[in-house]
Amino acid sequence: MNMRENMRKFLPAVVFMILLPAAAYSIEKTCNFCHIDHKGKNKGGGTLLKKNINELCADCHQKRLGAGEHKVGMKPEKPVAGLPLQDGKITCISCHDPHSKTTAMLRMPTKKLCVLCHEK
Repeated sequence: MNMRENMRKFLPAVVFMILLPAAAYSIEKTCNFCHIDHKGKNKGGGTLLKKNINELCADCHQKRLGAGEHKVGMKPEKPVAGLPLQDGKITCISCHDPHSKTTAMLRMPTKKLCVLCHEK
């Protein structure tokens, strides 16, 4: 096989491997996936989530939480400015914006985000 034939044979696999991670983040869900349907009438304000934010995220991301990769429910060791906390504790949405279209839905670039809580 020459180089051109090799490329034709393996190119679809390479494209698939490159696009697969992006596809994992591009799954669109309706508002009702996380929120209670209020038919546009939310006089009390608030987010009207179906359950606690960490439980809601864990419904789809149990492997990430189970591996101990993401710590939630703890108070940061140092003051964190600009991150939403719940009762002073870290939640999934402290670092991730569930309405974002960016990879991993991070609130800001990784290096900037992580050093808000971690020294290195």
